[in-house]
Amino acid sequence: MKTSLPLFFVLLTLCLAYSVYGLTIVTTHIASTVKVKPAVTASVWVTDSDFNNISSFRAVFRPDRKTGLYVLTSTNPGQFFLNILGTNLKSTPVNITIMYSLDPAFKLKEIGKPIHVYADKDREIDITQSVLIKDGTIEAYNVPSGGVVYVVIHLDYVLKGTKYSPSQVEAWYSEHTFTATINSIFSSTKITDNGLADTSFQTELYLAASLCLFLASVPLLFKFAKKLHRFKRFPTSS
Repeated sequence: MKTSLPLFFVLLTLCLAYSVYGLTIVTTHIASTVKVKPAVTASVWVTDSDFNNISSFRAVFRPDRKTGLYVLTSTNPGQFFLNILGTNLKSTPVNITIMYSLDPAFKLKEIGKPIHVYADKDREIDITQSVLIKDGTIEAYNVPSGGVVYVVIHLDYVLKGTKYSPSQVEAWYSEHTFTATINSIFSSTKITDNGLADTSFQTELYLAASLCLFLASVPLLFKFAKKLHRFKRFPTSS
């Protein structure tokens, strides 16, 4: 039996559509299972001045005698450095662009040069002068295969000098996040802050009050001792 021409085209169209659909499914599956190796790596962490890793720190508060509030006077540790490391994984040189973001509670240290860039993990090869640094972006050019760009950023805690109520200090806890994107590879780190109230001032007040009470009681004790002495010298006759 002869098949009509329109029916033939309908069957052909269905076959083509099914083939395209199957090819799309296979292509999508391959794309989802094949992982493209990134050109660079990205790492971010925070350290102290000795380059020990920091996951938490303490804000130190001292009482303000005039207001009864607590002043955030310092932190432990006292200094913070944001470390950003990018490594070229390709077999050819690449340009590395680093875009970083600081937590709002931190800013760049205003003394000297807060940002230094190195070409090695031991921070011995300083390439700060040969990279472009501006507005949260650092660009290094022609980084060789296997080469690194190691950025060290000196930070300052902006909350120093601010005042808080005793209840705020008692419940003090905060989290601080720093991020970096290196050639579209994202990385972040977080540190926490558990406040520490300095009780030395309360101790000083307690000792001062105790001393005042003792000094105030000395005359009374002296009078009592004199009366007791007279009583012993001249006992009452029976």
